[in-house]
Amino acid sequence: MSDTKASIITPHTERITDPVTELDIHRLDLRFEQIRATRPGEPSRLLQSIATEGLRLPIHVADTGDALILIDGYLRLGAYRLLQRDKIPAYCRRQSLSEALCEWFYELSSLIYGCLRMLFMGVYECFYGCPRMLD
Repeated sequence: MSDTKASIITPHTERITDPVTELDIHRLDLRFEQIRATRPGEPSRLLQSIATEGLRLPIHVADTGDALILIDGYLRLGAYRLLQRDKIPAYCRRQSLSEALCEWFYELSSLIYGCLRMLFMGVYECFYGCPRMLD
């Protein structure tokens, strides 16, 4: 187990720190693999990035007690398999699958909201905060 820490926003809007765990790839339950979107060309870029720089964003796994279910990170897992690695860094949530999925969707929507807010604030600032730029 690694002592790397990652900050995650919970539905309660507090920040917590989840440890990143090194999981055995062969233990992962891949029940959502068939419904994941694929991106042409993405695996080769991702493979090269992981091989040279390591994995920047760990996969997300629900530890239900009965299974280690991969929630997010199928492309990263595929790259690790191609690199013939046995373990992969993961955020491992010890809770039911439905709870883990709800938290993951909440975090994803919070991230998207934050990015959109920064984008719109930048546009607003450009048009209203810097009027001379429009001349």
